[in-house]
Amino acid sequence: MSGWLPPVDKLRASYEKWQRAYLRIFDCASCPVSRLSVPDVQITNVSFSETVNVCERAEDVLRRCVNQWLNSVQFQPVRETLLAYCHPRERIRLILQTEDLRLQKLPLHLWDWFERYTQAEWVLGTATYSQPFAMTSAATSVKSMLASRVLVVLGDSHGLDTEADLAMVEALPMVTVTCLRQPTRSQLNEALRDSPWDVVLFAGHSDGDDQPRFHLNARASLSLSDLRYGLRRAIAQNLKLLIFNTCDSLGLINALNSTLCLPATVAMRSPVPDLVAQVFLRYFLTAISQGQPLPQAVREAREKLQGIEHQFPFSSWIPVLYQTM
Repeated sequence: MSGWLPPVDKLRASYEKWQRAYLRIFDCASCPVSRLSVPDVQITNVSFSETVNVCERAEDVLRRCVNQWLNSVQFQPVRETLLAYCHPRERIRLILQTEDLRLQKLPLHLWDWFERYTQAEWVLGTATYSQPFAMTSAATSVKSMLASRVLVVLGDSHGLDTEADLAMVEALPMVTVTCLRQPTRSQLNEALRDSPWDVVLFAGHSDGDDQPRFHLNARASLSLSDLRYGLRRAIAQNLKLLIFNTCDSLGLINALNSTLCLPATVAMRSPVPDLVAQVFLRYFLTAISQGQPLPQAVREAREKLQGIEHQFPFSSWIPVLYQTM
């Protein structure tokens, strides 16, 4: 069913206003540590509660803009078709296929359609892709993905507790875990190439600016393009899931997906406090170990973060699933 959406300018402007308010939260003296690389600017004494209030007011406007956009008259045929053919209790992936990072970051999960379809999740994907020969069906449970080989990459962890991420993975039943702590680029590439992995988890600091980079240690960082050949080999050996438990990791994977078809990837669309990253990972691993399909596992874990939003505002907005197939 074809439909049209009006210009995104108003929605994008409201998102950028909210984003500016959200990022100011991380400038507050009482703000918890995030998995962004350590900032060069001095933390200020801006009131945390005052900054959150500004952000919440921006959220009200943004939520209305999201629903005005997706409930527009031009898009009504698509919405009506979804209502007619999708059952509220069905497990549904609603895939947005675009290479535009600005569109990928929009919190379209705020669409009121998702209030009725509680087993549906908004998923990101590329507009064009080449599907590998062997690829696990997106509809299947990923319990088997965590039943064997997991590579955990702990990068620069200054001020973070990434060991908690490792402990959660090691606590899973029937899992063989290999951990690389602050590896060199050569060590990481060799690990990706030399052994078959079902899951690769990255945890640590990253940058989400115009040149997104994952910080291996205090001295070295890399883009995912620097791992292109290692990841290609890992995918050929049936890598099923990538988890980037780092800030703004959408930017990391977006640059690579144009040249390499990544497997299902869990990422963060904005800065993420350290504790939020840990709590999300625990909820997510619990959901998939209980047999939940990936989209529903991400939604369940994401929505459970609302329980800590009094301390970490908008936590449930941050995680996102990137999955084309």
